[in-house]
Amino acid sequence: MSSQIEDELRVTFEAASDFVQPRSALADRVRSATRRRRRRLTTGFAATACVLVAAGSAYVAAHSHSSLPAAGQQGRVLVTVPRGDSLVWIGVSGRYLYAEMGPKNGPFSVAAYNRASGRLVSRVVFPKADELEPYTGPGGSVWVVVGQLGYFGQRPVKTWLLSPDLRLRSIGPKVASTFLEPVSRTTALIPVEGGLLELTMPPPGRPGHATEQREPGTGLGHAVMTTGLGWATVLDGRVAVDLPDNDGYDYHVVIAGHPGVKYGNANTPQPAAVAGDSLWFANGLGRPLVRLNGQLKPTTPGFVAADPVLKHVGAADILDGSGLWSADATIWVASLDVRHSLASARHSLMCFPAQSQDGPVVTMPVHGYVWGLAEAGQTVYLTTSRSLNGTPTSVTSYPVPAACR
Repeated sequence: MSSQIEDELRVTFEAASDFVQPRSALADRVRSATRRRRRRLTTGFAATACVLVAAGSAYVAAHSHSSLPAAGQQGRVLVTVPRGDSLVWIGVSGRYLYAEMGPKNGPFSVAAYNRASGRLVSRVVFPKADELEPYTGPGGSVWVVVGQLGYFGQRPVKTWLLSPDLRLRSIGPKVASTFLEPVSRTTALIPVEGGLLELTMPPPGRPGHATEQREPGTGLGHAVMTTGLGWATVLDGRVAVDLPDNDGYDYHVVIAGHPGVKYGNANTPQPAAVAGDSLWFANGLGRPLVRLNGQLKPTTPGFVAADPVLKHVGAADILDGSGLWSADATIWVASLDVRHSLASARHSLMCFPAQSQDGPVVTMPVHGYVWGLAEAGQTVYLTTSRSLNGTPTSVTSYPVPAACR
């Protein structure tokens, strides 16, 4: 059997599981879990079950990193974008690989590619957008917040909901935030002033109107800003949001409905990844990776504090940079070490199984600066650039190391 046929079969089987629609929307489970926890909270916060059960691996100090051959020796270039374009974001869902492209002079676009062959399936162009915020959601849905630049970053213009192949769409109203969390095929939760807004869109290609409903008991605190940059994610039935104060600074993570429980203090949104019921988080440039428990208190395994790469997982800038991702039960960390000189910068991509209690941590040397990562099944997809000033123009796929699954 040829490797191409094997790839097609593997992606098809993975897609079959990815496109199964759950019986009840995750938004309903989020609301129900929030109500249950609200009742439990009446007896005291200490009795509340953890939002983020510690699920990271505990590293045995005697274990050293296990290294793999250079990523360039085992990677497969799957997609190369048109000349003049650069890759801003990638995502995967089912049989498709998605890529947001930002040209030097022209409109932004989102494209869908066949994940096995790299063939272009469809492309949607957003001619009036200054920025896009794309998301992959349950059931293969693709959400795009179309934004224009404002004083504190983006200003939302419209929300698009696209079919998995991007050929069908429904367009919703302007929203009060540029970041959202898809929780079903047609529903997303949006942080707004006063709490969370549930946005329900018509299925792509079908008539109807979007509806908005404020979720009670989901306040995010006073004097906070929900426009501009940030992120939201579902954690064990609740929603965690990273957002700044009214002045656009002091980014911190807060649990919707419990604004007194928060963590962090940084000038920009920080990388975060969810694995199981745990939140892995980097609070500030060059600071160590931490794992948070249900009270948003650090419960970080010892290997993180001791690891020279995991000590530098803050947001990227010209002198230091990193990324943090999770997929299924794997944590991925990319870090750039430029402590000596730009010419001798070392690039690393590390992974470890989040649920493991003894590692290992696997290091995959990468020939380039890692900008984007997405994982599905047994494959991880990367976008890299050769220099700090460069931009990624291709997507390369690699097998996920067995030790990281």
